Amino acid sequence: QYFLQLYNGQHWRRDTINGDANFAMPSTYLTVGGFTQPGVARHVVELPSSIEKGFSHRFLWIFPKPLYQKFSALGTIDETFIQNLIDLLTNQWRRPKERSKILPNRVFQLTAFSTEFETYYDEVQGLLEKIAGMDEMLSGLLSKSRGQVLRVAAIFHVIFGMEEERSDTCDKDSDEVNEKAIKAAINFVKTSCQHTLYIAGKGNLEEEIQIADEEDD
Repeated sequence: QYFLQLYNGQHWRRDTINGDANFAMPSTYLTVGGFTQPGVARHVVELPSSIEKGFSHRFLWIFPKPLYQKFSALGTIDETFIQNLIDLLTNQWRRPKERSKILPNRVFQLTAFSTEFETYYDEVQGLLEKIAGMDEMLSGLLSKSRGQVLRVAAIFHVIFGMEEERSDTCDKDSDEVNEKAIKAAINFVKTSCQHTLYIAGKGNLEEEIQIADEEDD
């Protein structure tokens, strides 16, 4: 009933008996569009109480066919946007902290000749397309693993740089993540995904992908 009272975007006030939960909204504009994962949306649509009360019918659901593009098809990102995002996240991280010494930002990037991550990215995209809609847990692990590889690769890059600090050929201060760190990160993330599946009572990664693929057929 509260949603139905927000039809005109005007001031809205709610008073409670004891006054502990009173609030007033100067305007009641609502977002009319948004994004969610199809699996999450399906649970909302199919929820008995949602159907019974007509909640799911109040939305216009659209599920376009997903695209599983290869790494080479990704577009470039505006450098100004990237820097603004880095500054925003850095400031959010620093504000709650009272630090006597603020360390400078370090922004890591893939080496221009990286093939390890491109190969892994394309492999994951192919697997996601193969098992799409068949196993949400497996799809989620694979999908998130791409970003996790990049984060872990930056950590390995720093660790390997510390280990090789005595080497004359090592550039420990380089912010260009090398193939060695990327390969180690891919193996680490794959192992983590495998352990997650075991904890969930599932088989190994290859078996689960095969099962999902057979169910799709």
